[in-house]
Amino acid sequence: MVEQERHEAHGDDRLSDAVARYDEGDVEGCLALLRTLRESSQPLHGDAHYFEGLCERRRGNLQQALAAFRRAAENTPNDAEYLLEYALCLIAAGRVQEGLDTLRQAVHESGHAPAFRHELYLQNAIALYEEGYLESAILSLRKALKFVQDGVTYRLLSQILVEAGDVQGALKAAQEGVEHFSQDAEMHHTAGLALVAAKLMQEASEAFARAFELNSNDVESLYSLGICYEIMGDLPLAVRTLQRCLGMNLRPEAREETLNRLARIRRHAANQSAS
Repeated sequence: MVEQERHEAHGDDRLSDAVARYDEGDVEGCLALLRTLRESSQPLHGDAHYFEGLCERRRGNLQQALAAFRRAAENTPNDAEYLLEYALCLIAAGRVQEGLDTLRQAVHESGHAPAFRHELYLQNAIALYEEGYLESAILSLRKALKFVQDGVTYRLLSQILVEAGDVQGALKAAQEGVEHFSQDAEMHHTAGLALVAAKLMQEASEAFARAFELNSNDVESLYSLGICYEIMGDLPLAVRTLQRCLGMNLRPEAREETLNRLARIRRHAANQSAS
């Protein structure tokens, strides 16, 4: 009995060491310790499978990660955290419906803190959105916001509402996000997009300008601001704004798109002058 307890304690130490290795970024060291646990005769704790899954996913071995997370979930079927990772791995592997069902199970089993339940609903919404279930994704995001109010969720909610044709709902979500996260440049950019969808171009330009003011490296907001000026008919200001984009760090395709838009605006301005 004493010998068994000593082996169990030793196993617990190896699991703790493996977790510490993972936290330090030593994935291979973590896996090596977990393998010694698997080779031992004692039953494996769910965390051993869970951290094996995390390691394999970080290494890009999706199928091995999936198998490890499945073992963790089978080992402790009521653990919402195991179920969450298993669900996300199922979705990444293309088994979307299984993943969504597992996410719902995780939500049901979760007795965790509000932040964890928020993450469950957020991940569920992302999976639903990627599969084209807009209304269900919107509902899941609204549930997520009941637990934690964060910029990511507000931005995604506003974006999906625009796609679903609910422009007023998108404006409301974006405005609530701006009220809660007034220093978040991305939140202001999202508000600008909702305002564009509502054809409120002056307000949209102000939102994009504020986003760029908060983050002067945000070329996307500056580009959106230039488009606003173009739509509003201020072609010289649109040209100056888009020219500023060319002085920033642009991907080749974004640079080409900006140059093409500038050329179109200049042709339009020349035609206006000629007439």
